[in-house]
Amino acid sequence: MPKGSLGYPSSVLMTVLPARIAGVRSIVVASPPTPSTGAPPDPVLAAAAIAGAQEMLVAGGPGAIAALAYGTRTVRPVDKIVGPGNRYVTAAKLVVQQRVAIDGIAGPSEVFVIADDRCPVERLALELLAQAEHDRDAVAVACLVGRRPFADVERAIARRVPDRSAAVRRTLAENGFLVRAGSPGEAARLADAFAPEHLVLMMARPDRLAARLRNAGCLLYGPGATAPLGDYALGTNHVLPTAGTARFAGALGTSDFEKPLTWARIGMADRRSLAVPARRIAEAEGFRWHREALGP
Repeated sequence: MPKGSLGYPSSVLMTVLPARIAGVRSIVVASPPTPSTGAPPDPVLAAAAIAGAQEMLVAGGPGAIAALAYGTRTVRPVDKIVGPGNRYVTAAKLVVQQRVAIDGIAGPSEVFVIADDRCPVERLALELLAQAEHDRDAVAVACLVGRRPFADVERAIARRVPDRSAAVRRTLAENGFLVRAGSPGEAARLADAFAPEHLVLMMARPDRLAARLRNAGCLLYGPGATAPLGDYALGTNHVLPTAGTARFAGALGTSDFEKPLTWARIGMADRRSLAVPARRIAEAEGFRWHREALGP
């Protein structure tokens, strides 16, 4: 689990519950300790117990990824590692993926907001700030459709961020972007090219545009749309593809913990009827012993 003052119990639920539903028999939650107790935060422990995890590894970061992938004297290696993390955790997962399966690239977090002039600027500012407080590498993009000046958004953000929030200011300075689209269609093309983790439509009539969008980990639209609702209570999973991988990947789900087994029971009548075309293909491909194994 990602590190935080109280941990991320929501991420425990988002990862453990799909595994439980899929029938995984042994689930290990890795979470860094709190300095004061040497144990994971109480909310993380509670979420792990409620969700039904069997073991807790008191470690985080690349070290936890390595321990779970390769094993140690006290940690058994696992078959799959899932869950969000910062750039170091994501890099570690990519390194070990030849040894164990991973869910994909799930972090650092991203939001891409398409907003028209009717969207309250304070609402837009809060959406960007909510993203920026994830960590230093979080990405927050606002794509404006209309004539609203960028300065209006910048001022709304400044009003909300106190001077002590240096980390949020730094994140927005390094990874916050304001862009303008000439039309909703152009905004859709920009969003699909970016393929963000969260794509939020803050528009008067979002349904037609929503139907055109294809590449996003989670698409949220409607008058109540906000990414934090999806993070905690909406029912969608918040373990989502990042770094453009939403072009070919989706949210974590039960299927990520299932492995299909291809099988066939073949009778002699089946073999005889299928052997004729199979032998022809074997001959065309130059595989003599394939043909011989199929019989005369």
